Amino acid sequence: YIKAMAQAIRLRTPQTDKRRYMITGDASGRNENILGRVGMNVFTELLNEFGVHQSQLVVSNRNMTHQDSRILCNSIFANYPILMINPKCRDTKRDLEFVKANPDGSIKKDSRANVLQQADFFDTVRYMFHNFEREFVRR
Repeated sequence: YIKAMAQAIRLRTPQTDKRRYMITGDASGRNENILGRVGMNVFTELLNEFGVHQSQLVVSNRNMTHQDSRILCNSIFANYPILMINPKCRDTKRDLEFVKANPDGSIKKDSRANVLQQADFFDTVRYMFHNFEREFVRR
């Protein structure tokens, strides 16, 4: 699936110089058990697939709790000077509008069959904020 993901990204960004790519995601992508190959994880596969340098990988060593993530995301959405989402990002906009939280603050993901509970596009926004805007709450 990594080759398919990389191909989809290349198709959407045909003019982009690979030196401009930044690879990010959640810390579980560092887990070698996901691919079942020693020394390989999702991120090393992506680095290899794109032919980019390790310095273009921006991933925290551990994930924020959903509760801390909610504080960060809400702070950014409420206070960021300019935050724009491309109108073509319909799935991202849908997730940002409709994803719900459980009473304990975790993200409601009870059913992968329910598109409103998949939260995949919301997760990408969270990972971006975690890896590039983590200090926003302290500002």
